[in-house]
Parts: sequence; structure tokens; C-alpha cells
Amino acid sequence: MLNGLFDFAHRNWNLGVCRFTSLQAHDDVVLSVLLRGSWVMTGSLDATVKVWDLATLEPVTTLRGHKEGVVSLASNSTSLISGSYDQSVLVWDSRSFEIRARFEGHTRKPSSLLFCFPPLVPGG
Repeated sequence: MLNGLFDFAHRNWNLGVCRFTSLQAHDDVVLSVLLRGSWVMTGSLDATVKVWDLATLEPVTTLRGHKEGVVSLASNSTSLISGSYDQSVLVWDSRSFEIRARFEGHTRKPSSLLFCFPPLVPGG
């Protein structure tokens, strides 16, 4: 289990053993955490998404495209999606990390995201 804390730390509980690891790369509070295969994604009030290698706990890349904090994350085998306080949802290619689509015009922040095969369904 991973959890984001106000000190940007993440805790990894594995088989009843807690290993505390601090991943400090965001400039503000971590608002969302997603574990997908060998990656951990974190969304922050600094308006970025960080992609981390789970084995090394090193950052792979930083995704920039939102204007405000990233509050929700979801992914499948080909895409990562992020929802922001700026009331937008971005779809990122999970190989190139380029923005594939931008959905704007929500009247509130998209607080939860869910992949339904094949369409994308933002909520909130």
C-alpha cells in the first residue's frame, strides 16, 4: 500500500512489513497517488504529475500540462489520465508521456477518474 502525505513521503507496506521511503521531488503537497505495474504516479498541488520507477524509487519523468493542482489519476496499459483543480482532464501516452487529449469545461474539479474499456469516463 502506498499513501501520499503532506510531507511528500510515501509509505510502502509489503507483507506486514513497513518500509518508509521519502520521495521528495514535488514543490508542493501530494494530492493523489497511483500504483500501476512497475510505476508509481503522484499528482501534486504544484500542477505536475511525477512518474516514479517502483524498483529504484527514482523519478522517470515529470508531466506538465495542468494549470492547477492534480487531484486524481488513473491509467491503463496505454494511457495515464490526470484530473486537476483547473477543471481539466489530460490523457497522456504512457510510453512517450505526450498529451494525447485534453478535456476542459468541467464545472468542478474532476475528483475521480475511471477507465472503462474502451471509453474514458471523468467524474466530479
